[in-house]
Amino acid sequence: MLFENALLERRFQFIDKHSNSCFGKSWKKTEHNLDFIVERDGIPYGCEVKNTLDYIPRDELATKLEICDFLGLRPLFIMRGSPKSYNYEIIGRGGYVWIFLKQYYPLGYESLVKEMTEVLELPVKICRVIEEGDVDRFENWHKRQVKS
Repeated sequence: MLFENALLERRFQFIDKHSNSCFGKSWKKTEHNLDFIVERDGIPYGCEVKNTLDYIPRDELATKLEICDFLGLRPLFIMRGSPKSYNYEIIGRGGYVWIFLKQYYPLGYESLVKEMTEVLELPVKICRVIEEGDVDRFENWHKRQVKS
């Protein structure tokens, strides 16, 4: 929700959520879907958010990229981290890799996050909104895509 809201605030139009269908096409090869689909300036994005400590499994990444290709969407992978080989694959498909450094938890989880940070030394934090600079980087990249 955090990233979806951040994009909506920047005039990206919401198309669908938890979807494997778009523009009259439906992905039937697997049961996978994309977290959400947004569009701006005629460029549709298939968005996948991974707010986990582990990387997205390679086979899942490959399937999500296939879905984006099939539906005619640019891949937008929003992840807590990823190996360079994943980034290369996503960028090679015309997509964008949006990396954030800590796993986000909503308000109400302060004591858990404090324990995870202090005792386990995990990269986690409470987050109400996505930082403007992070959203700016993607929006500026998007604007360059529109011009090219």
